Amino acid sequence: MCSCGEATITIHLPFEGKPSGEFSLRVPESLALLLAARFLGQDEWEVSANQAEEVACELANMICGSVLSNLYADATFQMTHPHFTKGDGSTDCGGAVCRWFDLGDGSLTACLQFRDAI
Repeated sequence: MCSCGEATITIHLPFEGKPSGEFSLRVPESLALLLAARFLGQDEWEVSANQAEEVACELANMICGSVLSNLYADATFQMTHPHFTKGDGSTDCGGAVCRWFDLGDGSLTACLQFRDAI
């Protein structure tokens, strides 16, 4: 699904281990505000852009941890602090494995790319 033209937040979460790589989560800003409001138990209009970015970072941490532990149950990974960039909703995955998830109020894109040979 493409949210082309809509402003997005992309969370980048590099991780080290065997294998190492990066997880990213792309969320339209409007969906990030809605998710943050639901996560924090507030109304959408009460949530700041900063809070939406922090919740998106936490969501990326949770999803990345779950994906890695399911793919490599016996491996140990160290995730760095997530950082975010803002963009226009382009969907170029740049060689990563990406999946789109329709949440009803919008869709998010989760991507996983390994640096090491698996």
